[in-house]
Amino acid sequence: LVKQMAVQHLSKVPSGTKGWTSYCIHRHFEWHSIVPTLNETLPVNPVGNLLLVQKIHCVTPGLSWAFTPGVTFQELPTAEHQRLGEVIPLCSSENETACLHRLDEFKGPVAIRARTPTSAGMSDIGREFNPNIASVPVFWKYLETNFDISKQSLMETQEYLVSHAPAIAKDNLDGQCTRGHSCKQISRIRLQKLIETNATAIIQNAANATKTN
Repeated sequence: LVKQMAVQHLSKVPSGTKGWTSYCIHRHFEWHSIVPTLNETLPVNPVGNLLLVQKIHCVTPGLSWAFTPGVTFQELPTAEHQRLGEVIPLCSSENETACLHRLDEFKGPVAIRARTPTSAGMSDIGREFNPNIASVPVFWKYLETNFDISKQSLMETQEYLVSHAPAIAKDNLDGQCTRGHSCKQISRIRLQKLIETNATAIIQNAANATKTN
């Protein structure tokens, strides 16, 4: 659908001239890997938590660009994804270009954002959840039907992330404050904690308990 919209919008650009437009979704899923060493009060969930989220700003997995031949990346507006709405004007009509289209056509979430220790900014990693809005059964059904992602595959991903947590955290820590990456002291502290603590046994015990029940 986004591709069809882009073709329609850019077809309005006069022949021989350059044009671009961008697209940003409202709603998306967030899958949160449970990392016990970062929040010991969280109940250990071997499959992680799935949330339906609506953001004012654009999230990277729900952001698309379209442009005519000849346009270079240097000619496109640049900003952090959460600030694109401040840098790029919102489109006021369906046929407008050089602006940001907020996509309301999609009834359900069309992107998934993973919150794991691989995140440079470590935003929302280890956050608390309201059990009434996290991991609602219909979410898992929607995820498997529309994204072909099963709870079993997420459990395997969760086990991998936790069993390799020290190495993942070290790699993330090495990349902190380098060009193009986040630079927050709190992230460095939390990553160092992951390096020093191994949560594999905690997750494995929870996974075994889940299989038994």
